[in-house]
Amino acid sequence: MLVTGAHACCIGIHLKPAVAVGRPPLAIGDSVLLGAAHEVVRQGYEVDAREGRFMRHALRILRHLRAAHSHPPLIVIAIGTNMPPTTDELQRALRLVQPRQTLALVTPLRSWSTLPDPAAWAFHRRHPRRVRIIDWATFGAGHDSWFYGDGTHLRPSGAAAYARLLGSLLRPVGVMGRVGFEALDERHDLRR
Repeated sequence: MLVTGAHACCIGIHLKPAVAVGRPPLAIGDSVLLGAAHEVVRQGYEVDAREGRFMRHALRILRHLRAAHSHPPLIVIAIGTNMPPTTDELQRALRLVQPRQTLALVTPLRSWSTLPDPAAWAFHRRHPRRVRIIDWATFGAGHDSWFYGDGTHLRPSGAAAYARLLGSLLRPVGVMGRVGFEALDERHDLRR
């Protein structure tokens, strides 16, 4: 559903996968995720994306999910193009999710200035079993054809690459057949 007009400060979308077994993973994001929303939902995610989002908006969604006793197994936070989350915001996010849920943080990539995201990486190191990093900043770097002129927002080829990267979290890997987070650490070539 596309939301526009007087009820929204900006353009947003909320999509659910057509076929889902149980509660699908949830991706919450800003305008970059908005540009890849249809591709990401095809990977099996529920997508909630809106222009101009900050981490405080994601925290509001997490509070709502907790109050509604809705616990997707994986929550991807794809926010940070405008400003990366702070350590305090990340701590609040982790307190809002259940111990059996995984929180994944997408590193933002924008052309007009670098966005070091030390809070997210440090948070992952402190909570390696509960917090994962999806390194879009590294994955997308050097692929100018994936981006519009601003170097941040996604052309169709970039949206497809972004969705493949998020989809790599859902593929079984390893001997145990777990949902595959190891794929992110192994530099698989998903850059087709």
